[in-house]
Amino acid sequence: MVVAKSRRSNAAIKVETTEIDQVGALLADLPEREKTEVPLRDAIEELQDSLRASLSKGYSYEELTKILNDSGIAISASTLKRYLSIVQKKPATVGKTRAKRVSKDRGSARS
Repeated sequence: MVVAKSRRSNAAIKVETTEIDQVGALLADLPEREKTEVPLRDAIEELQDSLRASLSKGYSYEELTKILNDSGIAISASTLKRYLSIVQKKPATVGKTRAKRVSKDRGSARS
């Protein structure tokens, strides 16, 4: 392997093709990595059915927030409410396309 010495431009560094092949094979053989963490919004999306069922049973956002926080999911009641409203809207917008804008004075520019 070639190691850059001093302050040469990266463009001046040469890499042997056998090294590229070896690294390519090494990267291709890497196992799939298991997710151990997900963004908070994704966690709420995964829990949304249970959270909505709990709301239907009469639990408040504040009570659900306490349960989530006690379980290691740090979230405020307002954020929980916002995330649930966002993930509720998500499936309804899938597949819809935006209408194209048409300029009102399109024809007046041509003479």
